[in-house]
Amino acid sequence: MGARKYAMRMFNNQEDVNIDDLYIDDSSRAHRVANLRTMLGRLIDAENEVEKTRTQLELERQQLRAIFDCIEEPITVVDLYDKHILFYNDAFETMAGPVDEGVTCHSLIYGSDDVCDKCPFASEPVDKTNAYSFENYSEPLNRWFYCLHKFILWPNTGMHDAVFSLAIDITSRKKTEEALRASQLQFSKAFFSSPIAGGISSVTEGRFIDVNKAFEALTGYTRAEVIGKTVYELELYNDQTDRDKILSLIEKDGNLSGYNLWIRKKDGELCFGSMHMELVEGFAEEMQILSVVVDDTDKNYLEEMYRSVIECSLQGLAVFTDDSLIYVNDLWREIINATEEDIATKKLDSWVSNIYSADRNNAISRLKAIFEGKDVPEHAEYRYILPDGSMIWLRVRSRGIKHRGISAIQCAIQDITKEKQMEEELYKLRKIVRESKGYEPT
Repeated sequence: MGARKYAMRMFNNQEDVNIDDLYIDDSSRAHRVANLRTMLGRLIDAENEVEKTRTQLELERQQLRAIFDCIEEPITVVDLYDKHILFYNDAFETMAGPVDEGVTCHSLIYGSDDVCDKCPFASEPVDKTNAYSFENYSEPLNRWFYCLHKFILWPNTGMHDAVFSLAIDITSRKKTEEALRASQLQFSKAFFSSPIAGGISSVTEGRFIDVNKAFEALTGYTRAEVIGKTVYELELYNDQTDRDKILSLIEKDGNLSGYNLWIRKKDGELCFGSMHMELVEGFAEEMQILSVVVDDTDKNYLEEMYRSVIECSLQGLAVFTDDSLIYVNDLWREIINATEEDIATKKLDSWVSNIYSADRNNAISRLKAIFEGKDVPEHAEYRYILPDGSMIWLRVRSRGIKHRGISAIQCAIQDITKEKQMEEELYKLRKIVRESKGYEPT
């Protein structure tokens, strides 16, 4: 204690003062000065450490700011207790504009004086270990956000209890989800109200996920009886190999149109159906098959009757489009001496190319005129070269038709070679008779 302070204390307390206590020798004075210098040095070192720490905190804060500014999603750092925004990055400013000092996160983002009810740090005790995420809508910003919150220590005049908040704008995703829900609702209405039998099944097992009312009416099975069962368990396909054929076709192109098959109903009755299928994405991104079946039993019966009549025809019949052969009957094959392979590979051009060269241009002109819808005489006679090189005479009747909406030509042919030979013989006989009577030959 200093001599002056000691003396004043004694005087104020009216204590007896020992004069020897006021005397400090040189050695004591030097010792005390040395102690003071040591304490001063320690104070200077402590002050330097504080300044160094302050500088380091500022550097860390600048580094965090730089890192956060590089992130495209809005970021804020909020005081844990009063919810004032301590920091926001460039992305947040772009989204919300400049932030006034002292503004709270809930008033700026949600336009409310109260703390957001979804905020995990709104009440005590505060969990400082776990991260929290939730989705929330901001009415002032008219956006949906996926928010991630985590307690942190923020360098701000010392380490500050704060909440790190990352907000990912999911507005587009929400709109997409809403549009998807609307689309699914429309699909559901169209699917269940459709007059055409429809079903949704898994690709791998053929297990039914859902069917509509028209499917129930067509097959006789109720929806409850079908859902969860496979096509094999229900024995829907009369030919069990049909599904393997269907899978190979649909996996190749992603869809299938107009596959004809016989379907067995619940009572065992068979119906003829035209199946159309499409691969669609189901739950958990699992691919499913959406299929519809048109009951063509009556149509197939009529087609079979028509085909039977055609096969019994006394004329060779064929249907061509401009690039393919649709159908020929057995008599057509027999007349032009064609094999099954010839029929499968040849087109209209190939058939025309076998017409005798002198008649070919006329035949081409007629066919072109028919495709163009012009009126031409129905009958024509051509010489035709068979595969063995021999020649026959054909009477051809051609007319334009529509085959499944496509322009086509139906041709009927008769082999009139013997008729032509008889005409030739008759001409010769007439010539002989006329010459025998002295007439000039004609």
